[in-house]
Amino acid sequence: MIRIGWGLGLVLSLHLVACQRDEVVIHRSESSNPGFVQSNREATASEATPLTVTIEPGSPTVESDLVAVSNEAAVTYRWTRGGSEMGGEDRRILAKGMFVKGDEIAVVVAIDGRTASATTRVRNSPPKMLVVKLDPPRDIFHGVDIRVVPEGSDSDGDDIQWSYQWLINNQASPAETDQVLRGDRFRRGDLVTVQVIPSDADDAGRAYIPLAITIPNAPPRFTTAPPAAFESAVYRYEARADDADGDDVRYALASAPAGMTIDPVTGRITWPLTNQPSGGYSVDVVAEDGVGGRTSQQFSLTVNPPGGA
Repeated sequence: MIRIGWGLGLVLSLHLVACQRDEVVIHRSESSNPGFVQSNREATASEATPLTVTIEPGSPTVESDLVAVSNEAAVTYRWTRGGSEMGGEDRRILAKGMFVKGDEIAVVVAIDGRTASATTRVRNSPPKMLVVKLDPPRDIFHGVDIRVVPEGSDSDGDDIQWSYQWLINNQASPAETDQVLRGDRFRRGDLVTVQVIPSDADDAGRAYIPLAITIPNAPPRFTTAPPAAFESAVYRYEARADDADGDDVRYALASAPAGMTIDPVTGRITWPLTNQPSGGYSVDVVAEDGVGGRTSQQFSLTVNPPGGA
């Protein structure tokens, strides 16, 4: 009885150990390859997250590089234009210069048998202002018309139209929208500038406003020319200069032969020729407006009395 009991006890013990070992083996077989289980989880996650791609910027022009933005890193790229594949363009960026306004550009990305695509259309590029010039570039006074001469560029090669708005003392007038601002529209001391806007058939570009100019004083301008011939024994010349600002003009002789005089108010010049030696004489008549404006008129006279050498 003792032997059988011991024998049974041994058998039972061995069986118990075997069962315990089987359980251990089974447990190890479930966890001996954790990477396999993890791989299945990744596959499930990949299937749950669809492959996506977008093209940036959202509204491209010929001045933009196109960039494909995908939610996967290791994708391949294939670009098309108007439905036709662009050979050699297999990178994330499609550089500007590879398309023109109106082109439909698409990109297809692929990874692990999955694909995604995005499409965009190249928009119009508004024209840009380069420089604005004034004609004349200087000597702008009251009474002198100002013409604006703009220069611009359009990346699409479109024709550029121009619109103008003149501003006088920071005030815009609906009437002053021509390329030329008449000289009677401003006066000495006024601030004058112009707003210029370039546009093509589709869009307007950015407005350009150059620095304002302050209209300076207008110097007197001679409206008469000295006579070249002597009609009597006294040389006479009625010098006349007008001032655009309406200032009173005074006259003087900066240089003149002996005996020549000028009326400072009327500009009348007289010069007795009696006993004047033969030869050439220089005259410099000056007109001043009293506020810094000064104009000079220079001419030469030749005296050759009858019978003289």
